[in-house]
Amino acid sequence: MLLSIRDRTSGWIAYVIVGLLVIPFALFGLYNYVGNGGPQVVATVGDAEITRTQLDQAYQQRQSELRRCWVISTIRRCSALTICVARSSSS
Repeated sequence: MLLSIRDRTSGWIAYVIVGLLVIPFALFGLYNYVGNGGPQVVATVGDAEITRTQLDQAYQQRQSELRRCWVISTIRRCSALTICVARSSSS
């Protein structure tokens, strides 16, 4: 089955079809790199506009805070477990 598909797609028509598929994706990717020149507004809350950069910064900050909280809680749990194990082994 795959051989028959390969045989049918080896002509110039296949190259035209692939070319027609590649062009929109290439242009869309190029537009994302070039952008529209101004800041991208991703949300509007009341009269305030939130740009893509502000959203990314807030996301990174929140992620960092959650990571710190997770590390601290893990350390506390491990410390409490160590104390419990030390008490039970000394008894």
